[in-house]
Amino acid sequence: MGFTSRFLRDANPLLACQKTLKTRGLSRDSHEECKRLLEAIPPRSSVRKGFEN
Repeated sequence: MGFTSRFLRDANPLLACQKTLKTRGLSRDSHEECKRLLEAIPPRSSVRKGFEN
């Protein structure tokens, strides 16, 4: 998997999560939705770890 593919794999869920938080605010429901979106990023990814923290 090349750089561009990994970048898109990581960036798209993060952008979707940011959009959710911007439009719906932070709540239990939006938090759970973001957790589901982040499942597309491998658990060992530094991008995922940083965003979750």
